[in-house]
Amino acid sequence: MVNIAIIGLGRVFDHYLSIWDQIKEQFPELKVIALCDINENLKNKGKKLGCFNFFDNIEELLNNSDELDLAIICTPGGLHYKDTKRFLENNIHVLCEKPICLKTHHIIELEKIAKEKNLHYGAVFQNRFNPAIKYAKEFINSGNIGDPLILDISLLWSRPQSYYEDAWHGKWDLDGGVICQQAIHHLDAAFFINGDFSKICSLRCNLRNKLEAEDTHLALIQFKNNVYGTFKATTSLGPKDQEASLSIYGSNGYIKIAGIALNEVKEASTNGEPISEKILNSHSRQVSSGYGYSHIDLLVETFKNIKNKNFNPLCTPGESAHISSVIHSFYLSSNDSISSFKNVDLKNDFLPLGMIK
Repeated sequence: MVNIAIIGLGRVFDHYLSIWDQIKEQFPELKVIALCDINENLKNKGKKLGCFNFFDNIEELLNNSDELDLAIICTPGGLHYKDTKRFLENNIHVLCEKPICLKTHHIIELEKIAKEKNLHYGAVFQNRFNPAIKYAKEFINSGNIGDPLILDISLLWSRPQSYYEDAWHGKWDLDGGVICQQAIHHLDAAFFINGDFSKICSLRCNLRNKLEAEDTHLALIQFKNNVYGTFKATTSLGPKDQEASLSIYGSNGYIKIAGIALNEVKEASTNGEPISEKILNSHSRQVSSGYGYSHIDLLVETFKNIKNKNFNPLCTPGESAHISSVIHSFYLSSNDSISSFKNVDLKNDFLPLGMIK
């Protein structure tokens, strides 16, 4: 049996509820023994999980959950460092939704604690487990596009002003802008398929929404393997999401992944010949929301590993630290005024590319 606690009962938790039956079917040796959120009105959400142990703070949870194996952190990003550290310090494994910390050096610090205590500390980048993403990685690694040359990330989404009028979305200390909240999954997918980023030149702005951070980011990117990329991400469009895609073009072909959760292989070609629609469809998956369904794969595999005392995370803190440094490099490149980053120590909190080992 793997006993878990879920911390934060917001939108991500609602997605967990929608897929929980499939998770339990694949891993029945799972028990939710505690739920935690500052909003006591959410306690009834635990009924579907068969969990009635609700706590409004982590300290109380820790004092009353002696058999806890794993904490899943689903709180706002700016709380991830503090929340994760409390569980690691109490010898409890942690799986954390993205971004696992807003500050790169916090990730490095927490990874050190986890290693010293032989604990699992991993990130949730569920799109890596999409059939479309796995197929694209294999398609490219098999030489079907020749030498990769150009990569394009495009996220053209719609978020109303009301989305940013809660307690944390778009705030510097709890969230960040479109690259940290929405496009982080696409940056991670590009990293997962093509490798490390090396240089970034970007512009950021607010085209429509009012928030502390940005609703739009545009950039030019260079990767360590000398692939060059373009990046555009915005939540300013309307009335609905328009496109989310990742395309890689090479000397002998290309592949384009699309869908609201990077869930479809839209097009692919090698040697001037298109890949058949039948093959593309076989590596695509229909989804109902931007979360997709690959949380099921990631969570079940994590639970199995913890049961078998394999504490190596599927998405490592080191990989998350690289994505964090990518995001910091976006912000530093586009920064026209140091004062625009409230309560941020640019020397220590923002670690750009090349600053992490």
